[in-house]
Amino acid sequence: MNLAILLVTLFAQKSGRYKSLREQTYEKKLRNLQGYEHVIGVDESGGSGSWAGPLVAAAVTILEDDHEAMIGVDDSKQLTRQKQLEIYDIITSNPTKFAWTVATSSPEEIDSMQVSPAGRKAMLKCVKSLFKENSNLVPDESYAIFDGHRRPKYCPCIGRPMVNGDSLCYTVALASIIAKVSRDRIMQAYAKEYPVYGFDKHRGHGTMDHLRALHIHGPSPIHRKSVKAVKERLMPLP
Repeated sequence: MNLAILLVTLFAQKSGRYKSLREQTYEKKLRNLQGYEHVIGVDESGGSGSWAGPLVAAAVTILEDDHEAMIGVDDSKQLTRQKQLEIYDIITSNPTKFAWTVATSSPEEIDSMQVSPAGRKAMLKCVKSLFKENSNLVPDESYAIFDGHRRPKYCPCIGRPMVNGDSLCYTVALASIIAKVSRDRIMQAYAKEYPVYGFDKHRGHGTMDHLRALHIHGPSPIHRKSVKAVKERLMPLP
């Protein structure tokens, strides 16, 4: 494939992705064509790229029938910190428009069951909490879309996994923002408790500064012992 064709293909994919988010394509299809009252987006933050701290999952659904998509909604990884906070504040301060929940899997849970199962466990807790905390949500009338390759077992409502769901599905993108901001705030608090690791900068993700801190100070109580860089904290520096 030559460069011109590649650029056209990438532009078409990006344009299609933004159209899907902006027009809430998946949500409208599930509501208007399949009759579901609510579409629940579910995503997580702090998965396999993190060496420390919890994995945080979030579930979000839109409560109003004629919701107009917010400008700029996208996968949280594509947004500036300011935009993440702006959308987070809109969602969390409008209980008549949005319902949302957050759940975590601890470093100990991640170590014992690995990242992907721990992520699905946190996602399942989110969806269950969403129904428990919102009596107007009915499992038989709801559909959940989970970012990733697999959906959790025993979900109270029907649903499906969606690879790159946070880039394609509006409610999953909203969930990715809630999960990201929630986890960042947890790691900011840990940065005060364990200041030598720089959690306020890298949020527990794998970086050279994080690796150097591990070599100097060893793992903290919130480090994931199953991560190779933590387990072998004396890895040679380049």
